[in-house]
Amino acid sequence: MLRARPATKADIKRVMKGLSKVSLDEVAAGGYALDDVTDAMITLWHRSGGTAILDRAEPIAVLIFTPVPDKILSTSFMATEAFFGSNWKPTLYLRRYLDRKMDKLPGVSLMSFTYSTHPEVARWYRFMGYGAPLTEDKRNTFTRSPSNRSAV
Repeated sequence: MLRARPATKADIKRVMKGLSKVSLDEVAAGGYALDDVTDAMITLWHRSGGTAILDRAEPIAVLIFTPVPDKILSTSFMATEAFFGSNWKPTLYLRRYLDRKMDKLPGVSLMSFTYSTHPEVARWYRFMGYGAPLTEDKRNTFTRSPSNRSAV
């Protein structure tokens, strides 16, 4: 059973130690060391808190929202193979979680960037309710506006 709860430092470390191939490839494509990304996720968590997505009691993803100017929350997301596995249930759960989050914050948009070169990344973001990416260098920035509430 999937559920969300406030993330702990242990959740972040556990997810980062078991990152999916998609997430590991993104870290490498961005030119970052895994330890540096782990440290950055923990630093953001200290500043803003975060959410752990659990399958039963096991953290399979962490999501951190960081406020930036102009009513935008920047999202930082990392997930294990169990999140991206063979079915879309975790992704659908996360999309509905984002809907609820945005319902509580009228007029706020979500912004997420990725270095991923995975062929399905744009489709995944579209499924999550994000618009078309803005591409700059090797980074794609996706925005989910309040009007992009999912239909499911």
